[in-house]
Parts: sequence; structure tokens; C-alpha cells
Amino acid sequence: MKKIFRRFPIIIFLTPLSIHGQITLKQSDFQVQLNKRVKYEWGITTTYSPGSAGVNQIWDFSQLHSYKIDSSLIFETEFPSSAEFPKANLRSSFFSPYNATTKLYNYYRLDSTGFYSLGLNLSMVTADYNYEGVLGIMYNTGLRSVPLPLNFQSIDSSASMRVSYFVDTVVGYDTAYLSGQNSLISKCDGWGTLITPEGKSYEALRMWQVERTIDTIHVK
Repeated sequence: MKKIFRRFPIIIFLTPLSIHGQITLKQSDFQVQLNKRVKYEWGITTTYSPGSAGVNQIWDFSQLHSYKIDSSLIFETEFPSSAEFPKANLRSSFFSPYNATTKLYNYYRLDSTGFYSLGLNLSMVTADYNYEGVLGIMYNTGLRSVPLPLNFQSIDSSASMRVSYFVDTVVGYDTAYLSGQNSLISKCDGWGTLITPEGKSYEALRMWQVERTIDTIHVK
């Protein structure tokens, strides 16, 4: 059994900046680019600070250009039904630029109470190591990563049991299961202006989160 604690700030993107003022995030504000392939950039650095909490802050990440990956991410509201994720109404698809046979699907639920992570399904074929496999992660109730409506100083807690598994479909290694519980505490500790690496400005709410994970490994 192991316990893992993670602390991380999350910046939530909203509409282009027009006026200064406290904002509220609602379900209708989740306007994702549906069914369009999006290339994205990761910023990996130890020199950047997440900035200060509080009102009317400016979080300037315009110089965050430390690492790029030419990958594709697609958000879909129409996709084949999944017996593992019957409550999902949103799915993201990730395709690796290095291995065309590797596909990652994340399943979510978005409603008036929040944005929930339901789990993922990853299928991969790796010729170098001569195996094919399927990795799955399922939350029984969903982990609410963003409570809605969200305002400055909103506080929320969410917990869900989780089952993870890996099945090797070729070589015949043992199937490994990982069960446990995730709990997440979220606090919206700031609002203000976010400046992206592209130089664009957005009104934003910032969330500070602590996630606690307890895992138990089963191999058979």
C-alpha cells in the first residue's frame, strides 16, 4: 500500500480579456474545440513561480517555451458508447507522434455541478519490447476536478474509489490490478489576468489543489 500526496495549482482559461472584475465559471463556459485536432505545447521548467494568490493578479507565462511536443488532442461529445464509462458525455483522444498505434482516451462528465474525471483507456503496441497491452483506469463515481459554479475562494472536496489494470494481450505476462481511493481538495485562491506563451490575455480563476492517493497492488 502506498500513499501519494500531490499539490499543484491549476489555471482555468476563460474568455479573452475585456474588462477587469471577479468572474464566475459555469457549465456554459466550457467551450472546448469539439471534434477538432489541437496541437499543444508543454512548459517544463523549475524557474517559473505559479505567482501570487488574491484578487486582480497578473500571471505572466509569456516566456514559458521550454518544451514542445507535436501531439494531437481531440475533444468529442459524440463517440461510441463505453460499458466502462456509461456516464461520460465528453471524451478526449490523444495520438502519439512517436507511435501511431498508441491511442489514449480520457472520459469525462460535465454537468451543472462540475467537471468530473471518469477514467481512461490506453491501447498500445510496442515492437521494441514485443508486447501489446491495454491500460485502464476507472473511477466509480468520478473525481470532481472542477466544481461548478466556481468563484474566487470557492472550496470543494471530492473522493472516488479507483481501479486500474494492465492486460498484456500477446506475451502473456500476469495481469496487474491497482485499486485504491483518490481524494481531492480544491480551493480557488485567485482571479485576474493570465498571459499565455502566445502573448494573449485571458480572464482566469486559479485553483490550488491537494490530491491524496492510496493504492493497493494486486498481481495474478
